[in-house]
Amino acid sequence: MVPYRFRFDGGPTGIRWLNGAGFWNRNVPDDADFRINSYGKPPKWVHDAVVYQIFPDRFATTGRYSAPPPDWAIPQNWDDEVVD
Repeated sequence: MVPYRFRFDGGPTGIRWLNGAGFWNRNVPDDADFRINSYGKPPKWVHDAVVYQIFPDRFATTGRYSAPPPDWAIPQNWDDEVVD
């Protein structure tokens, strides 16, 4: 199980976080983070489905950051090897 959340940076609200409990103006514990299970047998409906996986951090980046990422984040360049 891999927890994840979204970080929104910039604009009048500054840095905000989105997890399963909603938007936050501060970094919060990971108990409400979204979770993805990449192991195990998929459900039957997935065989007839079209699925899109979107990585928002790969789009519309300006290269400017108002704060360093949190300690748990692993920043990567586009061509870097995938980290497990």
